[in-house]
Amino acid sequence: AGDAAGAVAKYDAALAADASHYASRANRAFARLKTGDLEGCVADATTCLDHADAKDPAKRVKALFRRGDARERLAARSKTPAEAFAIFERAVADLEGVCRLEPTNETALVKKASLMTARARARAAPSAGDSPR
Repeated sequence: AGDAAGAVAKYDAALAADASHYASRANRAFARLKTGDLEGCVADATTCLDHADAKDPAKRVKALFRRGDARERLAARSKTPAEAFAIFERAVADLEGVCRLEPTNETALVKKASLMTARARARAAPSAGDSPR
């Protein structure tokens, strides 16, 4: 399993030396996901997607998948159904990006379907201010 928190610290040091180092940022995104730093994972994955190395489809898939995974977990922590729905929307978009790049990626297809179900549930959930019907 490894020491994810220790890995984050090492990638922090590497990025302090070279903020544009793609592999350090991509690996820190994964380590942050493992430690539960979901916002940090989203930020790192987004930076990776904006990097020139993200033209490589395999690297793009990893960054999109990690960001989608982090967003799924963030949605689960949401305070309201509307907030969860908005986050699930972004997570679904990330997994749609993965599926465009790798249409036979079974893991991504299953995760996308699960996210779409969760998004629909969030959309259908009553808001705190709604009155019972």
